[in-house]
Amino acid sequence: MQLNDLILVRMEYVFFAAFGLYWLEYLLVIFCIDVFFRQLLCLNKVSTCIRISLLEADHYAVLANPMLRFLRLYIFGLCIIFASYTVFTSGELAFSSLLIVMMPFYLPGLFMLGLFMLPYNRFKRRIHVAKTIELNHVHRALVKGDKAHLKSSLIGEDADMVSRVDLLYYEERIGKIKELPFTDKIRGMLLFGVLPPLTWVIAALIEIFIEGAL
Repeated sequence: MQLNDLILVRMEYVFFAAFGLYWLEYLLVIFCIDVFFRQLLCLNKVSTCIRISLLEADHYAVLANPMLRFLRLYIFGLCIIFASYTVFTSGELAFSSLLIVMMPFYLPGLFMLGLFMLPYNRFKRRIHVAKTIELNHVHRALVKGDKAHLKSSLIGEDADMVSRVDLLYYEERIGKIKELPFTDKIRGMLLFGVLPPLTWVIAALIEIFIEGAL
């Protein structure tokens, strides 16, 4: 194969270089899938066995780290792929065609993100059950004046010393506990990590859509 009438490259070298590149990509894909499923299985075991404490619910936010790391890489990869297609096609690829071409990249990622919800939903059910039991004890004490059930709650031996105002405050605090561990982190990541690159991608997609329509 001759390039620019100056460089002569044997076809065998090009074949072995392409084969080596595909082999490296294959190993990287296997490695990424292996890491993903290891994290998923570990997260599933932790969500099933971790002790539930409504008084320390903020500590469960660390369970969101595996999904957030994958989400950041997923968005970064989509931005790079989208930029590559835009550059290589000089922006001539229509919006619908671009979505079809990028489908092998974003559909598996969406499926893998969906798999993360399995352990999170299990953890959510456990938190929801603990909150329901605790709120039932408080509700009986507020409505019926029966503080005997509070001794089975987190208040414990201090049940006789709490006032009605204390119970109302405690009920509000328990009710505000988030059942999914990634709520606050998702909000922060959307504001500072996802919106800037995603805004650029959406603006480019709108530009391509308008140019295709015109």
